[in-house]
Amino acid sequence: MAMFWDVEDWMRERDGVPYIELEPIVKSGIALSVVSTRIGGISSPPYHELNLGSHVGDDPEKVRGNRKRFALATDIDLESLRLPRQIHSAECIVLTKPDESIGECDGVITDLKGIALGVLTADCAPILLVAPSFGVVGVAHAGWRGTLAGIAKNALELMIGRFKVDPSDCLAVIGPSIGRCCYEVSEALASKFRSRFGPQVVSGRHVDLPLANALSLVRMGVPEGRIWICRSCTACREDIFFSHRRDGLTGRMLSLVVLI
Repeated sequence: MAMFWDVEDWMRERDGVPYIELEPIVKSGIALSVVSTRIGGISSPPYHELNLGSHVGDDPEKVRGNRKRFALATDIDLESLRLPRQIHSAECIVLTKPDESIGECDGVITDLKGIALGVLTADCAPILLVAPSFGVVGVAHAGWRGTLAGIAKNALELMIGRFKVDPSDCLAVIGPSIGRCCYEVSEALASKFRSRFGPQVVSGRHVDLPLANALSLVRMGVPEGRIWICRSCTACREDIFFSHRRDGLTGRMLSLVVLI
């Protein structure tokens, strides 16, 4: 079931700013895709260091400084960055114009080159999608609500419906998120995941959020060998990741994809 990767597998660093380069997407030749860490920024506790989220109470000047550092390290044009107002939904939209504003949703698809589509996370699963033969990319933010509501399925359905994408052509990388090891939920919620995705995503009251989203994509026709799941847990890895479950008030990592 899918391919697994650890954060150290694809880690890069420039000017004191570590970042993760999602190799399967980069090797497709049609897109760039990177994920930030918590290291290399200027934010103070509890947002230390490289908080890229402007909605969590951090000093706006420090967030802007952090975003500039990350952009310089990864060669991303900050002016091209488009972030949805995440609401823990399964709502996905298509970005059709470079200057189009993205409202409240948790998934964005585009065929526009040079636009950096991103989501902010600190335990939820970032999903990066690429259809190499069709020139389409997408990004989604999958928390437990969005996962149960079908955010991964909805994002792929939008790619299929609007751009005639063949699911078998798609690549999907699920970035750093909270692992089954640390994601204990209520028995009622665990039961919902078991019913929706099968017993393999639940161990007692522990839920495997990234695996549940990968299964959604497989059911839609994405080959297992074209899905990569990060097995580095955001809650376990305090040294490199923000985690809301672990710390409460904290910063956010940015996961993005750019069609080139």
